[in-house]
Amino acid sequence: MWLKGLLVEMCVIGADEQIVLYEDNQSCIKIAEEPRKHQRLKHLDTKYNFINESIANNEIKLEYVPSENQLADILTKPLSASTFMRLKKLIGVNEY
Repeated sequence: MWLKGLLVEMCVIGADEQIVLYEDNQSCIKIAEEPRKHQRLKHLDTKYNFINESIANNEIKLEYVPSENQLADILTKPLSASTFMRLKKLIGVNEY
């Protein structure tokens, strides 16, 4: 997995560590961790299989994080000013 190689090279994780993905959708975590076919998600087979295999091989780990603490949301959706300011502090962005 090229991402793991990059993270190891940058000394973000050790070579024997899993990549942790934080997800605020518990249904998504359940689907990814259950090794069975989901009829409604057959259009996602390739991506689903990749994630499922990566979990089975202990390359990645999915962890639940509540939506209000999902740091990626600052880059993906409109937020209230108070939520934006709180998440901005959590990712280490400071005003000059």
